[in-house]
Amino acid sequence: MMYEMLSGRRAFAAATQTALRMEILNHEPAALESVPPALARLVRRCLEKKPERRVQRMEILLAELKLQEIVSRPVDSIQPGPKPVTPLVLPRRKPGG
Repeated sequence: MMYEMLSGRRAFAAATQTALRMEILNHEPAALESVPPALARLVRRCLEKKPERRVQRMEILLAELKLQEIVSRPVDSIQPGPKPVTPLVLPRRKPGG
C-alpha cells in the first residue's frame, strides 16, 4: 500500500490473478522515484521476496518511518529540546547543628 501511495501505481500489475501471482513471485517492482532514497529502501524492504528480509512488525516500520522523518528534516527546522533541569543542591548540615 505504501508503494502505491508514493508512486500512484500498484507495485505489480497483470491482466489475470495467475499472471499477477507470477509477477509478484518473479519480478521486482519498478524503482520509486521522487521519494527520498531511504524511504524507497524501506518500502523495498516491505516488498522483499524472502520473508526473513522483510520488516516483520508494524512497530519496527513505524520507528523507521519516524527516524526517516527526523533524518530528512533540514537542520534549521529542528527545534532544540527543553533545557535540562538543574538539580537543586541543598547545603549539607553540620553535624550536631
